[in-house]
Amino acid sequence: MSPQDCSFCNIVSDGLPPHGLFETDNSFVVLDRKPLSFGHCMVVPKRHVVKLYELTPHEHANVLALAQRFALGLHRSLGCRSVAYLAFGSGLPHAHLHLVPHDDPNTVLEPLKHVRTRTDEQLERDADRLRGLLSDGWHQGES
Repeated sequence: MSPQDCSFCNIVSDGLPPHGLFETDNSFVVLDRKPLSFGHCMVVPKRHVVKLYELTPHEHANVLALAQRFALGLHRSLGCRSVAYLAFGSGLPHAHLHLVPHDDPNTVLEPLKHVRTRTDEQLERDADRLRGLLSDGWHQGES
């Protein structure tokens, strides 16, 4: 798949969609269309590469720094037990890191039992709700 046909590259060129949550110069965060839990989102580098490990060390560090900050915000705001980091590398042909808030490890160990599909309208409502739950200062600091 070329970058022109990539949904994540389209977000880079067109701007964050309504279910987009945050953006830096190098990465962005969007809710997953097939979440395992409320708040399940993806941290996506803006440069088109297929696997996370194909990023430069600087790009990789930026993705992980944003993932850490966002995971801390999700954990605090949702009061969940943990936020899992998942990088499959075999689904969408653009590198991304899943952040999955959960109270039960089976949510990530048995994903097919927990996955659900969200419509555009549901995703937009979820994003609005999540933005309201996130504390005001969670994303301040490094970018």
